[in-house]
Amino acid sequence: MRTVQDKSWQTLACAPRRSYLGKYRRLTPSQDRWVRSLLNHWGSFYGGSGTEHLSGGGMWPQLMTGWSCEQQEKITTVLAGLREIGYQGDTLLIMAKKILWPKRTLGDLIGNAGDEEDAAFMERIILQSFSKDSPVYEIGRDYYTWNKSIAAMARWLNYKYAPFLTEKQCADRVRWCIELFNSAVYFTLFDELCREDAEISEK
Repeated sequence: MRTVQDKSWQTLACAPRRSYLGKYRRLTPSQDRWVRSLLNHWGSFYGGSGTEHLSGGGMWPQLMTGWSCEQQEKITTVLAGLREIGYQGDTLLIMAKKILWPKRTLGDLIGNAGDEEDAAFMERIILQSFSKDSPVYEIGRDYYTWNKSIAAMARWLNYKYAPFLTEKQCADRVRWCIELFNSAVYFTLFDELCREDAEISEK
């Protein structure tokens, strides 16, 4: 595990530009805020578990499908507001579902899935976008599950792997990974959920 992490940081240190790390699909501001809100919630709920792969599970499909950009803004606002008044974990999700549940979702499908199935679903989605030794995967996962700041990760990159770069250059590289991570998670999940929703509608 340590060897994979070292290799990821070393690859990041040598990356001359964002495109070197992967193909980037730009998110709209509302899409970016939405996926960040979901990732931050996942990280706060599952952070520090030491799991090798992402396994956030049920919250994703329940909140991901059937929403316009305006509704995505509402999701972000509602999640933030519920956290501010003390809701966390499953209670937060239950309350968010009561407020935000769309008229056509994958709720029936997800409602019948167990935790193991949800975890397998999320792992499959993430690994469709990243190999396990991808620096984008490693840095993105650490950023959300360990609640690290870009500045702290940049200092670590600068100190341990890239003393030849400035701290700003290191921060740029960490930011590239997070942007790529957010984009891949958003589009991979959205495409997969739309596909499954279409299959269910045809039945």
